[in-house]
Amino acid sequence: MFTVPFWGRFVDRYGARVSASIGFIAMPASFIAFSFMTGDIYQFFAITVFQNLFGVLTTTLVFTRVVIQKFDAARGMALSVLMSGPP
Repeated sequence: MFTVPFWGRFVDRYGARVSASIGFIAMPASFIAFSFMTGDIYQFFAITVFQNLFGVLTTTLVFTRVVIQKFDAARGMALSVLMSGPP
């Protein structure tokens, strides 16, 4: 939660496409890294921190930015449809 404001600024500066691309590359890379672990707990902690830092870029933080940019008249409806997708 402490890094979300920084990632929000990153999304505002570089756009949703770049941000989502980084997130969707980092998340599978972290799962691959989990599969190559040797059993050291510090490896687990490092991969988990990496996953938690970059996993924010695959959440609604990025995708609501796209909806806000594309919808003007029915923005509330578009956001409610977007937010009803994850549950």
